[in-house]
Formats: sequence, structure tokens, C-alpha cells
Amino acid sequence: MKKFSRVLRSKKIRFGIKAAISVILLIWLIFFVEWREVARTIVAINPWYVASYLAVYVCGLLISAYKWRLLAAFKGFSYTLTSFFRWYLIGTFVNNFMPSFIGGDAYRAYALGRESKNYIAASATIVADRVTGFAGVMALTVLFGALAIGSATTNTAQIALYIAGVLTLLCIMAILLLRRAPFADFLTGILPAWLAHYLRDIWHYRTQHIFWPAIAFSILFSLIGLAAANYLLFLAVGIAPPLLPYLGIIFFISIVSSLPVSIGNIGVKEWAYILFFVDVGISSSVAISVVFIGRILQMIVSIFAVPLYLHMREDFARDRREMTNALPPRQS
Repeated sequence: MKKFSRVLRSKKIRFGIKAAISVILLIWLIFFVEWREVARTIVAINPWYVASYLAVYVCGLLISAYKWRLLAAFKGFSYTLTSFFRWYLIGTFVNNFMPSFIGGDAYRAYALGRESKNYIAASATIVADRVTGFAGVMALTVLFGALAIGSATTNTAQIALYIAGVLTLLCIMAILLLRRAPFADFLTGILPAWLAHYLRDIWHYRTQHIFWPAIAFSILFSLIGLAAANYLLFLAVGIAPPLLPYLGIIFFISIVSSLPVSIGNIGVKEWAYILFFVDVGISSSVAISVVFIGRILQMIVSIFAVPLYLHMREDFARDRREMTNALPPRQS
């Protein structure tokens, strides 16, 4: 019980820090952005591109659900793609509307492990899903970042993040290859038990040739559910960003927005859009309009998970203590 209280208190402190950062960034946006221009941009939105965005966004969710199903099957979980898609919607709904101390990943792990009560294996699939997703978008960040820099971008922050992306990708590759090194067991021996456990899971995925197909699906999702979907939002507000610089930026923003420094990346994502897209001649008002429209549309899609969430809420509350002990500390 004391351990559970310490974990909960730590989560509350992190939540408070993230809330403070979100508030600070939102105050900055209130005074920095021309909101009348934002309103005019949103009013003039093209509904056909909005409909296209919704279709592409849902397609991206299906790709992610299929990848998760692939990872889960390796752990012995056998459910339909429809089930994985529904659970993904629950996680999206929780992240969009209820940025709580636990988050959508825990709900996904609970839904997957509920029948067998094997929450450790279920949470391991979530970790693998996140790691492969990060590896996929990082690979695209490095590739298109290099092409964008080669086309003479002057954005210092983008160049710095590109260098950081290369170094991070090298670190990921080193970790994946580390299992073959003689000191791998020593390293896992000095790490926290939960981290060592999940590193062994990632290594196991790699040795069974599941990891690389999952990264391929992550890349596919990033190209469709991230790059193509957001490009449609720009078209919806009457802007067609140059393709190569756009691809060099959008994956950078995905990495920046995933940093666990605010609630639901509120404020951080808006700041990143302004910082990077101004380099290709897009105004802050248009950038904020695209972020705002995207958030609203994603919320609309995730609302379809409300009945599923309400059905599972009581069971989740009863088993939350078990889930807290089974999952690693939440990073975002």
C-alpha cells in the first residue's frame, strides 16, 4: 500500500509540473497569435479536405492497431483486428479527454490483458508498440531532415534536432544490437528491474524477427496517419506547403510533441508548429489553425469510444492497483 501511495504521489507531482508548463505555453500563445486571423482561417475551411483527413486518420489508426496486434500475437494474445482497433480508440479518447495520471496506454494494456490477467505481457506489447513507433518516426526524421537541410533550411532549431535525431537513432540501433554483447547481462543487472524486464522483451522481439516488421508498419503509419493526414489539414485551410521542407518538418514536430513535458502535448505542439513552419513562409495563425482543427477532429473520432470506455471504467477502477504494479512509469 505504501508503494502504491508513493507511485500515486509521484504521478501527481509530474502531472502538476506538466499542467504548469501547458498553462505557461498557452498564455504565451494567447498574446503571440492573431486570433482573429485564426477564426477567419477556420471559418473558410474546405469540408472535402476535412472529410479526407478523417478517412486518412482512421486509416492510420487501423495501421497502428494491426501493428499492435502483430506484437500482441507474439505474446500469445489472439483477438480480432476490430478488438485492437476499439482498444486503440479507447486509448485515444483517454489521452484526448482525460489526461489523467494513468493515460491511454494503461487502458490499452488493461483491455488486452483483462481476460488472461496477464498484464505484464500486455504492457510489454505497449512498450514494444511505443519503441517501434518511435524508431519508425525517428528514421523518417533523419531521412527527410537530411534532405530538408540539404535544400538549405536556415532553421537552427531544426538543424539541432536533426543532429539529436541522428544520435538518438544510433543509440536505438546500439540497444537493439547490445544483446549480442558480452556485457549485456551486466547492464541489465544494474538497471531498475522494470526497465531491465522491458529491455529483455525488446531484445526478444528482435531475435524473433517481429521487431523489424513492426518498425515497417510504424513507418507506414507515420507517412499516412501523420504526414499525409496533416498535409490535408494545410490544404483544408488553403495552404500547400512545399513537400520536401514539409516532410523535413512534420516528423521533427512529431518528436518534439511527444516529449513528456506538458499535458497531452498542449502548448508544445502549437509552439513547435509556429517555430518550424515559419521557416517555409507559413504564418503563426495558419499553423495554430491547423493544430486546432486537427485536435478537434481527433476528438470527434475518439468520441466513438465513449460507450466502450464507460463499460470498462468500473472494471478498470477495481484492478487499477494491479495495473500500477504491472506497468512501467508513464513517460508521456
